[in-house]
Amino acid sequence: MQPGTTSEALVTAAPGQELLRSFTLEPGTRAIAIAAEPSLNVPTQLVLIDPHGRVVQTVKASSGVAILEAPITTSGVYILKVVNLSTGPVSFWLIATPLME
Repeated sequence: MQPGTTSEALVTAAPGQELLRSFTLEPGTRAIAIAAEPSLNVPTQLVLIDPHGRVVQTVKASSGVAILEAPITTSGVYILKVVNLSTGPVSFWLIATPLME
């Protein structure tokens, strides 16, 4: 097993806003690691949704970095939903790295 290509993004969410990011996981992907680092220590939520619209995993962080690690059984387009649970706007630095066969 080896790490695949890491993708990253810088996004800003208004209070209570949900941001959606899609990414394609190639055949042979066995797991994914995603980190979201808010610009402020505020509560956040990450939700990983598979190509069939099912929630793979949900992670809540009360402050600081939120880490989501999940096994992958299906290749295709996944959606990452980042939710700003604070009362002010927050910028997030997102990184995602697949683990490949």
